[in-house]
Amino acid sequence: MGAEQFITTAEGATADEAFDAARKEALYEHGHRRYSGTIAEKEGFTTFEVPALASADEAMARVYARAVLSGQFERGEGDEEMRRIGEAVDDKWGPAGHIPLAGKRHLFFGWASS
Repeated sequence: MGAEQFITTAEGATADEAFDAARKEALYEHGHRRYSGTIAEKEGFTTFEVPALASADEAMARVYARAVLSGQFERGEGDEEMRRIGEAVDDKWGPAGHIPLAGKRHLFFGWASS
């Protein structure tokens, strides 16, 4: 089996509530089969505090997550942080990455078995 990247957002008073909501939505959208390549395959998440994204809009957070997952970093400030986060979520069996956004929004991303 392979792996696919996923990036999804969800609302919740806590990160745990948002994670559960995102998983339920993925199960609803993709069925209850295994190897969906979605957040439904994840058992948990690791939170990364990214101050620049705490008040950013969702689109900017998605661009950041795509850059982390791609492994292609530009030289400059933030490279090491992005590399560290990328290495932490570079496992289809490991936890998803989580970045809290403004309000009750949460962004989850990573690799999932497919």
